[in-house]
This record gives sequence, structure tokens and C-alpha cells, in this order.
Amino acid sequence: MKTLLYLFTFIVISNLSYGQDFPSPTNFDIQFCYAWPDTCGPGYDPGDTVYYYSFDAPDVSGIESELVGYNLYFEEDFMVFFTTTTYEDVTYGEGDYYVTAVYINPSGESLPSNVVHGDGAALSIGDYNKLNNIIIYPNPLPVNEQLTIESNSEIINISAYDILGNKIFNTTKNKTKFSANKRGIYFLKIETENGISIKKIILE
Repeated sequence: MKTLLYLFTFIVISNLSYGQDFPSPTNFDIQFCYAWPDTCGPGYDPGDTVYYYSFDAPDVSGIESELVGYNLYFEEDFMVFFTTTTYEDVTYGEGDYYVTAVYINPSGESLPSNVVHGDGAALSIGDYNKLNNIIIYPNPLPVNEQLTIESNSEIINISAYDILGNKIFNTTKNKTKFSANKRGIYFLKIETENGISIKKIILE
């Protein structure tokens, strides 16, 4: 049987105007393929719809900070950190997507790239966030203060990561001390009976 491959370019809309002042990725774009009966590449099941995110690296000439990777966002919710200018996944939902650049020495996160509006149907991390109705506070979180996580779904596990993807701690309690000494941006992966939510938190 022949493999069918369809590539579609999504509508790109204007830049968002917030974030820290570090060079941003440009020309962000999303495409997808649907292959049957074969897959779009290794690691995918037959019939999967695979989404390809791509963009141009920021111009880092003349800046002090070191570029270490990129954060992908859906509806302003963090999805994943990666280190190349392309990324692929089957997770997708209808809404606005953008990427930011992540820097160290000094640390920071760029303004968003251009925003791409996608109209996919699969359940996304952003959808899970809304479904679970998760609230974290205080945020920003002062060092050595207790963090509280509330959800209308039963919380199974909570993991914290720094902006480089390193795991900081793991807990099953919804009230905990944030065991990181360095101030900055972190991400919480919150597993509930309804799925997984990702939340950004600032330690100050």
C-alpha cells in the first residue's frame, strides 16, 4: 500500500510582547504528517498524526549569555524543553504555540517567537492543565517557603525540573518545601488521575 504524506503550514500571527530581553527564535512554524499504514518515522504507531515544530535559532552574537536550548509553549503553558531547532511529537491541541530561547550565565528566557495558531484535535498538555484545574501558590515562591499545589483531580506524583531539564525533586505531597537553592525558573510536572499538567514556577 502506498504511504500518504500530507504537510500543512499553519497560520502565523503576531509576536507576543512579554518576557525577558534575550534574543528570540524566529520563523517558528508547525507542520504535520499522517501516514497509513506506515508511520511518519521511527517510534510512532501506524496511523499517528505527527507534528513538526521548527524555527531559526536566535542571533546570539554580541551577548554575554550562553544559549542552551528552547522551551515550547501551548496557550502560555510550558510543554517541553529541547536543544535543537526542530522538535516532533504526537501531542497537539487547538490554540496558540510559540517557542522561547533559554540562556545561562546570566540565566534568562527570551521573548516569545512569532505565534502559530494550530487547530489540531488531540488532547494536549494545555488541555490537561485546564481539565485538572491545578493551582500552585505562592508563585513567585520565596526561597525556603512552602509550596502548595491544589487540583480538582487526585494528585499522584509531582516532579520539579530546572530550565535545563534536570530533575530537582520528586514528591507525592501537595504541600512541600521547594528543594532548590538557586533562584530562577523551574517547571512542575504534576501527574493526576486525569493526566499530566506542566506548570512554570519562579523561585525568588
